[in-house]
Amino acid sequence: MHSFDHQSLLAMMFSEEGNYIVQCFVLNLAPELIAWFVPLVDQKVLQLCRDKRGCRVIQRMLEKFPREVLRPVIDKIISAAIELTPQQYGNYVITHILQNGQNEEKTAIMQQLQDKILSLSLIQLGSNVVEACLKTELSPYKENILDRIINMPPASPVGSPEISFANLLENQFGNYVI
Repeated sequence: MHSFDHQSLLAMMFSEEGNYIVQCFVLNLAPELIAWFVPLVDQKVLQLCRDKRGCRVIQRMLEKFPREVLRPVIDKIISAAIELTPQQYGNYVITHILQNGQNEEKTAIMQQLQDKILSLSLIQLGSNVVEACLKTELSPYKENILDRIINMPPASPVGSPEISFANLLENQFGNYVI
């Protein structure tokens, strides 16, 4: 596999058939045999997260690779959590980390999102991530999110940009968070 041109391997991660092959490599080969392409993925990690096929490669790598090998990739994903959460495919990667990641990764994502929790709750993809935050076992951050929801004003004046409990309850996506 070392004879693969790096650009060709990257192109495979974005292609319909190629990403499946890369996922098979990730899932079926020992991580030490394919860890050499982690730096390659690191160069394009946010593009891969935003891509329909690339996000699947990232999720398989998160499942299979040791965290110390993936640390630079994970750090970039966590740093972009606010950007990736409302994104069509990026939200899957963030949710995957919240459901399967290490506690410090979950904590870092929840810290990134905590100031945007209410606005993210009002959009479909954001509400999926907020639900994943609420399902984690990390009580201090989960409690912070719950406090923000519980302590919202019951209603907001017409035209006010402030998000209220009534807004969440009546919103087609926010009601899932409640």
